[in-house]
Amino acid sequence: MYSAQVLCRSRTSVEYSHASCRVFATVDIAAVANMSFDCIMCGLCAARCPAEEAQYNIAILARRLYGRYLAVRSAHLEDRLQEIQTGKYDEEIAELKQLSIEELKERYKARDIEPK
Repeated sequence: MYSAQVLCRSRTSVEYSHASCRVFATVDIAAVANMSFDCIMCGLCAARCPAEEAQYNIAILARRLYGRYLAVRSAHLEDRLQEIQTGKYDEEIAELKQLSIEELKERYKARDIEPK
């Protein structure tokens, strides 16, 4: 027997899933990604869906499509990618590759966790 709280959550999940399917059908990926933000991928919506849709998979797809094609890329990410492509860190990476495991562990422990 289900508790009232579980049934309430299930009903909310089903309402969310039907709404997300309708929105996804109209190709509003940003809206589906936004609606699925609170989803914990529990599968209750898929278990109760009469269309046998796995809404959590639809939500993952929408999030990935949004992140790849619709989200604005941050300027600092673009700057860092440019630094990597120009070879700014090549010497440091080569140095780290030559260290032993013990030396790497010591450097890791000695790092600045919070910059001042």
